[in-house]
Amino acid sequence: SEETLLAWCHAHPDQAPAFAASCLPVLAAAGGDPGDRRLHPVMSRLIDEFGERADVREAFETNLFTTGPVSSLADHNAGHEAALEPLRGHGTPEVRRWARRLSRKLRQLIAHERTYEEEHIAGLE
Repeated sequence: SEETLLAWCHAHPDQAPAFAASCLPVLAAAGGDPGDRRLHPVMSRLIDEFGERADVREAFETNLFTTGPVSSLADHNAGHEAALEPLRGHGTPEVRRWARRLSRKLRQLIAHERTYEEEHIAGLE
C-alpha cells in the first residue's frame, strides 16, 4: 500500500526513497484519456516528502526517461511535460528549480526527436 511504502521510505531514508523513485510509476492517465497524463499520486507524495533530496530527484529523472518502444518519442515525452507542470510550483525550492530544469530538458529532447523523426520520414537519416 501507499502508506506502507512511504513508512518504509521514512524508516530507511538513506536508500529507500531513491529506490522507490527509480521504480514506481512516474505518470498516470488523468481521467479516461490515456494521452492525458499526470504525475502518479504515489510518486507525487514521494516527491512531496523526499523531493529535497538530490538522489530522489535523480532517480525520478532516470525513471522518467526510461521507456520501451513507442511510435514517437517526441509525442511520448510531450505528455511528460504537462504532467510535470505542477512541480514547477512545488513548495520545496529544490523541487521547483529541478522541475524548471527538467522542463527545459524535455523541451530540448522533444525538439531533437521531432527533427530526427522528420529526417527519418524524409529518408535523410
